Amino acid sequence: MNRRARVSFFVVAFAVALAVGTLAPSLYAPTATISIFVGARVITNCTFNSSLPVDFGDYAGAQVDAEGHVLITCTNGTPHSIGLGQGLHPADGSTAESPLRRMELQGSPGNFLSYQLYRTAPGIDVWGDIGTDNDKDGLVGTAVSVDHTVFGRLPGGQPAVASLNSYDDSVLVTVQF
Repeated sequence: MNRRARVSFFVVAFAVALAVGTLAPSLYAPTATISIFVGARVITNCTFNSSLPVDFGDYAGAQVDAEGHVLITCTNGTPHSIGLGQGLHPADGSTAESPLRRMELQGSPGNFLSYQLYRTAPGIDVWGDIGTDNDKDGLVGTAVSVDHTVFGRLPGGQPAVASLNSYDDSVLVTVQF
C-alpha cells in the first residue's frame, strides 16, 4: 500500500471512528443501574357467572324431579363452600341445616307446594345453608367456571290449587371463600 493510500485509509478510518463516537456517546458514557421489584398478589375471590332455575314445569299430582344450575368461578386454589337458603316461604320447623322449602301460589297467599333441593341427586342429600353440615363444602377453585347442579324434587300427592298463576319461590345462593 502506498503512502497516499495509507493516509486516505487512516483519514477515512478516523472519520468513521469520530462519527461513531459522536453518534453513540452512550456506549462510552458512565452508567448506573438499579433493579425494581415487580409483583402481584393473587387474591381469593369467587364470582357468580350465571344461574338457571329449577323449573318443575306442570304439576298434576305426581312426583317431579328437576334440576337447575349455578355457575361459579373462584381463583385457582381458593377453598370455598356453597349454601342454599330456606327460601321465602319456609314451613314451620325449617332450619338453615334442614330447610323445609315451599313455593307459594302467586296471588293466593297461604297456598303452598313443598319441594326440596339437593346437592348430589334428588332425594339424597338436602342442600342447606353455609356453615351447616348440609352445605356443599370442600370445594377448591380452578380459575374456570364450574357448573354446580341443583337437584330438585317436588313430591307427589300434594293438594294443589289449579290456577293460571304459578307457584314459585326464591332461594338465596351463598358462596363463602
